[in-house]
Amino acid sequence: MELPRGSYSKREFVDFLLEHGEEVAPPDPRHRWLKAYSVLSGGVAWRQSLFAHEDVTELGEITEVKIHPGRDKKDERDENYYVMEHSPGLLLFFTTAIKEHYEKTLGDRLRKIRGITQLWSSPVVFDRQWRFLLHQTRGFVYRFMSRRSSMSDATAQLRPNYRRRFNYTGDDALEVLEELRETYGVLPQSLYARVSADLNIHLTNDGLFSAKIMSPHAFELFFGMIDLIRDEVLGLKETSQGLTFRVETYPANHIGASKVALIRAGMIRLPNAALDENTLRQLKTEIHRRGQFSVVDEQTIQGSLGFSATVVDERKGSVFNVSASEDQILLVPKYNTTFESFISFYRTVSEVTDSKASFVTYR
Repeated sequence: MELPRGSYSKREFVDFLLEHGEEVAPPDPRHRWLKAYSVLSGGVAWRQSLFAHEDVTELGEITEVKIHPGRDKKDERDENYYVMEHSPGLLLFFTTAIKEHYEKTLGDRLRKIRGITQLWSSPVVFDRQWRFLLHQTRGFVYRFMSRRSSMSDATAQLRPNYRRRFNYTGDDALEVLEELRETYGVLPQSLYARVSADLNIHLTNDGLFSAKIMSPHAFELFFGMIDLIRDEVLGLKETSQGLTFRVETYPANHIGASKVALIRAGMIRLPNAALDENTLRQLKTEIHRRGQFSVVDEQTIQGSLGFSATVVDERKGSVFNVSASEDQILLVPKYNTTFESFISFYRTVSEVTDSKASFVTYR
């Protein structure tokens, strides 16, 4: 996708895509789906941190980013991103690049660079998103992917101790999705919906909204869905950004200066799960399997659950302490922390332990 040089407001950018969709989209059918990736930014200079070696051009309220092709000649194809700041801290990246190229460019950078991350929807929020699309259109789901960890709190009638993944395609996919949720405890993470005779939508809990055609209906659904969840996801970002650890020095009479640690911690509440030694062991196993965090300096108190450890985010370089009891996990910043580390840890707990877990400031 490539737009002519100019100055675009947010509204003018959308209008141009609607009027010239056939012209700006590449000829390859796989590249003609318009994709919008939602990204949370913690106030970093994202243009420099994400695209220091790329061609970045300001087009009014829209930023154009042209990704340089890699060494592989097959990479020499559409890699442009058009970035809109929808709200402070919420960026929308529009592109027609296919998933494989996104993963090698923007996706890889979002996983590694501090102060920015892809938007993640908790199981409760993601349910709200896709049900909104169906309610607004009376469309239907025709394809989905659902997962379950071996210790998820989601009800499972059959063999609840197994990790699972289901991929399904069929016009009865919505009914199957609900049946699998009830029987096997799997929760949707990606789905395709046919919302009109000529419009298919793809939605994931990782912040992707994709439409087969650039139509007014597609943009209306996308921005309506974003507005539906904006306050909640930005609230999660603000809570995570608010966690701090700093040492301040105060003068003291006749004795010298005294140092005081000022800490604002976070808490993951677990309304539907009761942590015990077994579930905690499974949570640590899943954390290790995902590969982002290392858990060190563990201490467990026998009897009623009392667990503490230091967690290292190997991707973002942040360090924080955790302290767990039966119904909550306390997160205490320690060194070089960044908001997305806390969101990623909360995501693991939510997807593995309690799908209705909430993340709040500890008071």
